[in-house]
Amino acid sequence: MQVYAMYVHSSRRTPYATDIASNRKPIETRTQDTLAPLVGTRSLIIDSGRRRSAVIGSVAVTGSAWKTAAELDSMRHLTRIPAGDQFDCKGAGKFCYDCSDGVLFSEAVPLDSLHVLKRTRSYALIDMDPAVLLALDPDHIDKF
Repeated sequence: MQVYAMYVHSSRRTPYATDIASNRKPIETRTQDTLAPLVGTRSLIIDSGRRRSAVIGSVAVTGSAWKTAAELDSMRHLTRIPAGDQFDCKGAGKFCYDCSDGVLFSEAVPLDSLHVLKRTRSYALIDMDPAVLLALDPDHIDKF
């Protein structure tokens, strides 16, 4: 079964990947529209910060929109990006991706143990054993 997985890099102050999977961060931002293929899908979340990259959860990516720097500033409670953080908006704006129905898995799956078919800077396409996916996310297996 082929599934998308978004790379989410956590900063020193904020565990962004865990926050998305735990429904505390409903908006993921990028400087370019690199997550467009994931919109309308349920995607795995790869925590690529602070330690070895691992799949830690899943989320529904339901939409995307361009937001200006001023709009992003007023959305800090949704993006969870503190002012001055390395992921703070440094230009005219960013692409925002709506994330909902997150699930934080009880155990992380090291990315190097999975069969990655395609890798970009923002996402991966993984050939995942349906039995493994069912064990990790039984409530959403039909949405992948």
